[in-house]
Amino acid sequence: MPNERRVLSSIALAAMLTFGGCVTPELLSGRVSTAAYTAPATGSSFVVVGADAASLSLVEKEVQRLLTGQMIALGFKRAENRESADLAVLYSYEIGAGTTKVSSSPDFVFGGHRVESRTSYPRVFQIAVVDLKASRPANDVKVVWQGELYSSGPIQDMGTLARHFIEEIFKHFGKSETNRHFAKVI
Repeated sequence: MPNERRVLSSIALAAMLTFGGCVTPELLSGRVSTAAYTAPATGSSFVVVGADAASLSLVEKEVQRLLTGQMIALGFKRAENRESADLAVLYSYEIGAGTTKVSSSPDFVFGGHRVESRTSYPRVFQIAVVDLKASRPANDVKVVWQGELYSSGPIQDMGTLARHFIEEIFKHFGKSETNRHFAKVI
C-alpha cells in the first residue's frame, strides 16, 4: 500500500509539472511614445474610425470597444456619427513575422541536453486623436494627440494584447513622452 501511494504521488506530481505548466504567466514589455499637440475640450464628442461596422472582425470590434471605453473614462462623449463628432480616434496595429531562437543546455536532472525554442513577434499599436472640426480634407489633418507602443514577445494574438496595449498607451493621454518603458505580467 505505501508503494502504491508513492507511485500515485509521483504520477500526480508528473501530471502537475506537465499540464500545470501549460498556462504560464507572460511578461509583456515594450516602450510607449506619445505626443500632445493641443488639449481637446473635455466633453468633446468623438467617434472611433475603422472599417465599415458590418465587416469588422471580432478583434476589430473589441479594439473599438476598448478605445471607446478609454475616451469615455477621460470625459469625452461618444458621438452618434462622424458628422456630429468633434474628434476622431484612429488606430492601427501590426504583428510582424516572428523570429525563433533555439538554445541547448545540459540537463543535469534527466541527463543529455535540454533544447528550448522561443519565437518572438514584433508588435506595434498606434492611436491618433484628430480634431475633425479644425481639419480640412486630405492635406490638413489636425492631430490633437497620438501614441505609439512597440513591443515584442511570443504572443501574436491581438485579441489577447489589445486591452493591455490600449491601457498602456492611454496612461499617457495628453502628455508628450518618448520611449517610456513598461513591463507587466499578464
